[in-house]
Amino acid sequence: MKKSMIFSDPDGNVHERRMYSEEISYFGTNISSWEIFICRAGEEGGVTKMKKTSTLLTLLLNISLIGQASAVTGTYIDVTPSNTVAVDDIDPWYITAGTAGFWYQRGFGNEGTIYQTIGKNAPDLKTTISDLDPGQVYDVYAIYWDNVKPGVKWGVFTGLDPNRANATWYNEDNSTETGATELGGEVNEMEALIGTETANEKGEIYIYVFDPLLGGSQRTWLDGFSYKQAFLTYKPQPAHQAESVALDTQLSWSTMLDPCNPTQPHPEVTEHWVYFGETPSLTVDDLLVKVPVATEQVSPPSLQANRRYYWCVDEHFADGGRVLNVIWTFETITTVPSFDPPLGSQPQNVRALEGETIMFTAVAGTTGGPVQNCQWYKGLPGDTSNPLSDQPGHISGAQSNQLTIIVESADEGSYFCGATNNAGTEYSEAATLFVKRLLAWYKFDDNLDDSAGTNDGTMDDPVYVDGMDGKALRFDGSNYVNLGTDGFPKAGFGNGLEMGSVSFWMDFEGGDDFAFAATYNDGATTAFAIEFSPSANRLPFIIRDENSEALSTTCIPSGSIFGAWHLITCTWDTESGEAAVYLDGVRMKLVTGEPSEFAPWQYPMVIGARQNCGMVDSFYVGAIDDYRVYNYPLDPYEVAELYTSLAGGEICVEYPMFDFNHDCKVDLIDLATFAMQWLQCNRVPGTACD
Repeated sequence: MKKSMIFSDPDGNVHERRMYSEEISYFGTNISSWEIFICRAGEEGGVTKMKKTSTLLTLLLNISLIGQASAVTGTYIDVTPSNTVAVDDIDPWYITAGTAGFWYQRGFGNEGTIYQTIGKNAPDLKTTISDLDPGQVYDVYAIYWDNVKPGVKWGVFTGLDPNRANATWYNEDNSTETGATELGGEVNEMEALIGTETANEKGEIYIYVFDPLLGGSQRTWLDGFSYKQAFLTYKPQPAHQAESVALDTQLSWSTMLDPCNPTQPHPEVTEHWVYFGETPSLTVDDLLVKVPVATEQVSPPSLQANRRYYWCVDEHFADGGRVLNVIWTFETITTVPSFDPPLGSQPQNVRALEGETIMFTAVAGTTGGPVQNCQWYKGLPGDTSNPLSDQPGHISGAQSNQLTIIVESADEGSYFCGATNNAGTEYSEAATLFVKRLLAWYKFDDNLDDSAGTNDGTMDDPVYVDGMDGKALRFDGSNYVNLGTDGFPKAGFGNGLEMGSVSFWMDFEGGDDFAFAATYNDGATTAFAIEFSPSANRLPFIIRDENSEALSTTCIPSGSIFGAWHLITCTWDTESGEAAVYLDGVRMKLVTGEPSEFAPWQYPMVIGARQNCGMVDSFYVGAIDDYRVYNYPLDPYEVAELYTSLAGGEICVEYPMFDFNHDCKVDLIDLATFAMQWLQCNRVPGTACD
């Protein structure tokens, strides 16, 4: 729902003050009967009086001229990758297939593209309408598509505020049809007035779209937006959303224009009422001053540094009518340190192996420039109980903008910086140092010991055979290795389930469908499985969270994996939403998804079978060697190294640029190939090559 504030004016009339970035309404002196003037097509210079009805009219001279060519109000802007980004920087934010975590680009609508989501947890979007007149006020509309089938409600969840809680779900109940259709008339183009906004200093307006997280027949077909000049007070100074405003600034504006003569001020305006305060919900108590129409500048109350202020100018008419304007906002100069752009920058997360050198950088600034004094802490912001100090050979820059650490295992955790000047102290956001490590390593050299840690496995009467590297463990179709509920990968920071890798050598002897390693909690919740179907030659891999969100794929090996040693490697990163499956060091498939919330294992993690909600099944027949679990996704070069270090040979992970003969290296042969084409010209006519 739209935010509003109900209040009475000094004359006892009740009014609804819309929040900034919201729609505006005309009100007269008597709320039950008021009049406004609008111009109608075909009546040049003429006016028509309209009586208020019981329906709230959000006119604001939202005049769609009769007979206009466009089906939508105002100027249409198509949603495209060039004007729309994901708020959380996911790039690309859309794909051309319906996959969780993305918007689905489809070939319908204006310009031949719409963006669909059906409860796929698609990213929040920010569309920028640019090249507007800075300071001008515009009505903004969402253009989307709706299915006309009974009981089916399509819509769009959008607003002019980046806060999802302030967005509105628009559907056929609060939108209008434009007349355009798709799919033989089954889908109608819809238009929804989502608010009135003032273009900022850059001439831009920002619109936010959110996945409504609906499913089934409920969906969003987002097409674009449109805008049209609104006849209100405009050109505020300080500009709407301005930052670093001087403390001696004056408030100024331009009188609303006449819709009958749009280059001239409205002739019926006689007075400006200026409201000013420190909350967006301005009321009659925030009335600063009333000034005659010729006055377009006033002094605000004494401004303070590091504050955000809100203000607006309502127009009053000779006949007692009035127009409630949009609310503008600005921030004064910053004297307290800030780590937020454009004054500063926040530290970023880092992943590193032990022994590597990493750096955290945080810059705090004020309107007057950067702050040099920065103290680093280990922990979460606000907890200053663990300040860092320089330690030769380990930590340097603990009292500077750049913290350098030669990584040790105990360094894993969160770090933040505190900047201080004479106006106060501010703390940066926390950044995480994630230490990449081998969590578990089962060599199966005549034992079930964990060579990387302490989580040894158990098995009844284990049998060892020759493997790829020393001995290997044989599975007979009825036994398995029990790693317990502490078996990796598991839930928790750095424990391998949020991101990680599993790699092992296998020599399959035959049998029915089986699992190399798998554990499923009860219900469609946390799960991990690497399985195989010999009859279909299919290798399924899945990581699933408590909300049934999964990274999963099924790979088809190019040949049989029966009767010989092969290396299987699975890598995943739920932060980036990517997973990959490799066979013998070569990536077979890359998949995407967004699992994020995992629970501890209810049942033991097992190798050589599937722990299926308390029942063990899908037993493996064959040998497994060198079973490794990492807490980070191995890159393609690391996977290739795992294979070639034992199997020998070579793998071309990717062809270098300028490798014209695809032998995986750039050498004199490639240079000669390039030279043979030097100055070749295929222009017609031939004289164009002279």
